[in-house]
Order: sequence, then C-alpha cells, then structure tokens
Amino acid sequence: MNCFYHSETPAVGICKNCNRGICPSCASELDNGIACKSRCESAVLLINELFARNHKVYEKSAAVHVVLGWAMILFAVPLTVISASSAINGKLSFALMNLILAAGLFFPGYAMLRYAKGLIQKN
Repeated sequence: MNCFYHSETPAVGICKNCNRGICPSCASELDNGIACKSRCESAVLLINELFARNHKVYEKSAAVHVVLGWAMILFAVPLTVISASSAINGKLSFALMNLILAAGLFFPGYAMLRYAKGLIQKN
C-alpha cells in the first residue's frame, strides 16, 4: 500500500481517523495511533479522549452491576423467607405464595447474572 498523498511512497501506517495509508512525511504519531499531519490530528485526539472516557464509564458500570447483584440478593432473601413461612403456616393463598416464591427464586438468579457481568467488566 502506498501513501494516499504521495502515491509513489510506501505507506507506514493507516490514519486512525480517515483510514488512509500514510507515509512517514505525512504521519503524525499520537497516543494509540497515527494521523494525517495537519489534517486529522485533532480528530484523532478527540477519538482517543472519547475512548478514555468510555473506559471510565465502563469501569463504573461494572461496579453498579456488582452492587445491584448484592441488592437483588438482599431483596430475594426476605421474599423467599415470607413464602416459606406462609407455606408452613398456611396464611397466604396458594397463588400468592407461588408468586412470592417465584420472585424469591428469580431475584437471586438475576442477581448472580448482574454480579457476574460486573466481575467480567472489571477484568
């Protein structure tokens, strides 16, 4: 592949913004990539900044998933206990008892998924 701006010169890389092949005289080396000198440098700097912000947001969302996982488990335990005690004492109707039991079983499963997603995102 040759340089987009100098068709006789071999390209040393591809601009991170416009994806054109560029030669050493056209390339401007930036963090995490190269850009066309005086043409795409500001756009590539903005792309790098955007990636950095997205990475921070991704890390924060991982923590949210972990916290929500624990919150769901704390919510599910009382539901399961209420359902079990009402089954033993016969205080609730069968349909309501099954609804509470289903919720008590759903939340821990959902909580484990949220927690696992948070742990995966952290790594």
